[in-house]
Amino acid sequence: MSEKAFHLNYRSQRKEVWDWYWKRWRSHLWRVWLTGTVMIFAISLFVEWQQRGSLDARSLAVPAFMIAAAFLFFTLYPQVAFKPQERTLIVDESGVKTTIGSKTATRAWREIMEVGDDGEAVVLVVETGNAFIVPARAFRDDAQRQEFLEAVTQWQTEARNNPT
Repeated sequence: MSEKAFHLNYRSQRKEVWDWYWKRWRSHLWRVWLTGTVMIFAISLFVEWQQRGSLDARSLAVPAFMIAAAFLFFTLYPQVAFKPQERTLIVDESGVKTTIGSKTATRAWREIMEVGDDGEAVVLVVETGNAFIVPARAFRDDAQRQEFLEAVTQWQTEARNNPT
């Protein structure tokens, strides 16, 4: 482990997860959903037209159901998968190690695609779309939070610029 490491312990809150997801939705996820919706409708209608030779109101039912089900699943999944137990986060120049109960995971900085600060939390977004949402209460004080933000930004930038 490097000389400079941050050891943080905190519990996440459902509202923090929801707020982050909603911010992501407003910033860019809506475009992904719009693209997916158009593609599902177009493909479904094309298949229906190929099979039946015509389209009617029933032709819209299956893609509408698929889109509604996907929307419901992706909206609710972060809340269902939410882990309220205390999290231990160890962050250093090699990456992020997280422990919740008996589960552990490690992410190298090259896997972190974005570091953000929304004023409420420092957010480390993983390539998979998951995120480490580190609330202000996880830090001893504002100085430690600022030091953490500067360090993780530097480590992530260096790793993304030097993928070796």
